[in-house]
Amino acid sequence: MRAVTEPSVVWTYAVTERDRPACLDGLEGVAGGPVRAVTAAGLTAIAGDVPAADFDAAALRRNLEDLGWLETTARAHHRVIEAVAGEGPVVPMRLATVYRDDAGAAAALAEHAGDLRAAIARTRARKEWGIKAYAARPAPPDRDAGPAPRPNCARPREISGGPSCTGDELGSWSGRCSCSLSPRLDGARTQP
Repeated sequence: MRAVTEPSVVWTYAVTERDRPACLDGLEGVAGGPVRAVTAAGLTAIAGDVPAADFDAAALRRNLEDLGWLETTARAHHRVIEAVAGEGPVVPMRLATVYRDDAGAAAALAEHAGDLRAAIARTRARKEWGIKAYAARPAPPDRDAGPAPRPNCARPREISGGPSCTGDELGSWSGRCSCSLSPRLDGARTQP
């Protein structure tokens, strides 16, 4: 884990009502820096310093186009959120939520305290689930073999082995799953 020694900005990961989650000790964040708590208005922003040269507005516009940088940064951001969420409810911050300093992060906590508390209350005693489905590209037709049989997509198949669904069939299957699960879930939504 490296400490930022050049000019820095404050990267925020999540907001919680806990003063200082125990998981912060030794937790490595974006750009390999340590993670800490910034408190204000009875809330705690989980934050860390990142080099301003790599994370100011101009650098972020450039870096967000670099898929390797984006993947590394997003994974580090998510690891911190996941660690803190393991200790209780949090509101995750969007990737690249950056403030000039701790005072800026604290001011944002104070300004949005009511909304943040309401969001934390909605996440209490809940877990986020993500379901992913993959469609394999169909093999090119064998011109001598006649029409290929259509797979039955009533339930998902493993990626390797067995017939696979086309994108349209997979979309239909995911829609049926969503319709079946949504009434049982609080705040369910489908991502495009």
